[in-house]
Amino acid sequence: MNAKAAEELELDELVAQFWKIDRSEIHDGLAFDSTHLRAMSSLRFYRFLVALEDHFGVKLNDPASIITYGVLRAAIAAARVQAGDSPQAGAVGLGAVGWGLGNQKAVGSRQSAVCSPSSAQPEPVEGPALILSLSKDPPLILSLSKDPASPQPPAHGPTSWDGISIGHDIEAIANFPDVQGASLDSFYTRYFTPAEIARCAQSSNPRQHFAARFCAKEALRKCGALFRELALTDIEVVNDAAGSPSIVIHDERTNQLLGPSAVLLTLSHTDTLASAMVLVVRSAP
Repeated sequence: MNAKAAEELELDELVAQFWKIDRSEIHDGLAFDSTHLRAMSSLRFYRFLVALEDHFGVKLNDPASIITYGVLRAAIAAARVQAGDSPQAGAVGLGAVGWGLGNQKAVGSRQSAVCSPSSAQPEPVEGPALILSLSKDPPLILSLSKDPASPQPPAHGPTSWDGISIGHDIEAIANFPDVQGASLDSFYTRYFTPAEIARCAQSSNPRQHFAARFCAKEALRKCGALFRELALTDIEVVNDAAGSPSIVIHDERTNQLLGPSAVLLTLSHTDTLASAMVLVVRSAP
């Protein structure tokens, strides 16, 4: 068996171990969504990718595009080539991968619609789509449709229509890594800014605050296509002098397209759950 085949076999075993599925279920068309994988959520998926990055010594540049096993396999191979590395069979044993999730039940689901187009995309989930749009004529449009793709904003683009976008996310706090020194954990350093890590680490319950900030990032990405391709580190939760949270977007193109818009954020948590809601109010310049 050559090194490439051995690495693909190893990847099969890692996927089967993490998602608790039989290797016979793994194929290029296997979709990373809640329909095909139990306990799927955005958080669990991101932790899965970080563990693979650490295991294979690569960085996956566009996690949002990884919607199937075939795309994942190709992304890892491309990252190895980009890094000037070649597959080394058995470089790290299976026992070295610390998933750290146990049998915890994930809350929420990963939406494959945020990913880049692919011929292997799973079919959209049927169900009503609620779209709230504020415009001058008529003053208020509230539409409930069975077609998730309808209605759509006007064709002239997101910077020239008045609208309100709402995103919400909820996560189980126990699903976040519980480690000493969050700045040293791959999950936190991969998806949070140094300032976010420093602030959360100062609290008596860092996981609670990390969870709320993660929910804020996911909630913004659910506010529409403009935000779906943002890296999580391009979405930063900051606090003013009074402690009130807000979102800073570190992406010039997104900020230009947003124009004169307001991005409003509210965070909440209990001892076990964290939640965030984002409201984006866009208006024509």
